[in-house]
Amino acid sequence: MVIGPAWTRGEIEKPAGTKNMGSWTAAVYTPEQQARLGVDESGNKVADLAQAAAPPKLCGAIGPAWTRGEIEKPAGTKNMGSWTAAVYTPEQQARLGVDESGNKVPDLAKAAAPPQLPKLGAICGAIGPAWTRGEIEKPAGTKNMGSWTAAVYTPEQQARLGVDESGNKVPDLAEAAAPPKLCGAIGPAWTRGEIEKPAGTKNMGSWTAAVYTPEQQARLGVDESGKKVADLAKAAAPPKLCGAIGPAWTRGEIEKPAGTKNMGSWTAAVYTPEQQARLGVDEFGKKVADPAKAAAPPKLGATLGSIGPAWTRGEIEKPAGTKTMDTFAGSWTAAAATSTFPQRIEALA
Repeated sequence: MVIGPAWTRGEIEKPAGTKNMGSWTAAVYTPEQQARLGVDESGNKVADLAQAAAPPKLCGAIGPAWTRGEIEKPAGTKNMGSWTAAVYTPEQQARLGVDESGNKVPDLAKAAAPPQLPKLGAICGAIGPAWTRGEIEKPAGTKNMGSWTAAVYTPEQQARLGVDESGNKVPDLAEAAAPPKLCGAIGPAWTRGEIEKPAGTKNMGSWTAAVYTPEQQARLGVDESGKKVADLAKAAAPPKLCGAIGPAWTRGEIEKPAGTKNMGSWTAAVYTPEQQARLGVDEFGKKVADPAKAAAPPKLGATLGSIGPAWTRGEIEKPAGTKTMDTFAGSWTAAAATSTFPQRIEALA
């Protein structure tokens, strides 16, 4: 069973204030009620009336040294977002030998000095580059690495000393500026002298490929990449569907359709109504039992076992209106009741 707050049970007076809780509003005790009744805003009793408005204290927590009289109070403040911290000013830090939080520092001069990056070789066990050990001359160039600058060897130094920009030895001076080679990779046939070099180029986005020109492809019997093709004519011909059989007119069994039909993303060749009637086919060239049926719309009741509307069976008078019906089989006209027809039938009923 749910028990409401004390004021709903008559144990204390009703709170006179309200508090917006976002999606609902809470009834709360006003500061005057809290001080007079010795409660918090929710109506809970507090041991000391003065504690009702005071911030909570951390049980057993020890404050900073200045709260215990061990050092003077900090004279500065620092915005910590949702609260403000008391901090020592630069003058206090220098005079007392502390940081902004009041912690002792070994050297007064270090209290205000910015942190320094360790020197080369200062990290225990770290070995700097060869030039820091006197094994090679110092690099004369620099390279921007984003948040820092690296010392690098200039192209002149690389060529003269046989090193890369970082000072690493390279087997051949010429390789210092050459692009890397793929180990064990085999280049195309023309790089091995098996075929003439391609005379064209193709933009591949981030690089350019060497390709065979149409003239070379026709003369050498290759595609643009230099691969042999079985038939020179196939190099430029579109691919054929293996085993596909076209319609009868493509095999000479019937004349070619003279009409076209928009199929959305493509256009179909179709037989015109004149061809359909003359050849006894539908629009796609399929034979029909009666040539006259090729262009005629389907009749009501023509489907085996279908039953026409009531008026076709003499159960009601024939509708006097018409309605155009567009379907996949074409456009046709349906017999439909006039606007007064249903009301008249209803009245007769």
